[in-house]
Amino acid sequence: MVFVVPTSKRIIEELQKLTITHNGVMIELKKVRLLLDKLIDLHNGNMLIDPDMEDFLSLPQHQQKTIRALKNLPAITGTAQDVARITHRARAVESMNLNRLVERGFVGKFRVGRIAFFTVKKKEKNIDGKP
Repeated sequence: MVFVVPTSKRIIEELQKLTITHNGVMIELKKVRLLLDKLIDLHNGNMLIDPDMEDFLSLPQHQQKTIRALKNLPAITGTAQDVARITHRARAVESMNLNRLVERGFVGKFRVGRIAFFTVKKKEKNIDGKP
């Protein structure tokens, strides 16, 4: 099976034809166009994926949603109940997801009494710039 990648010029021409539609749709098409440009750059070797992003994308979608919710909390840390309010899932489900993310090193955990608090870990880089 041969995978043919259309040229970026052709993709841009097709997207410009589509942007002549309604305003709401035009905004979404601009987002798609940016993503396609990034994909083309990635395919041509002009851009590398950040290793942290690659690790994040390797997670299952339900765990990605948990991390995004934890990052969007107003405080630096949060409990499983705080994350559950954002994701609209049960606290027990979020607790399980957060504990799995702790095991994989994406999330840090500490306790104050009986309450467990979670925070997103930032990967530290060495002097060489490598994680």
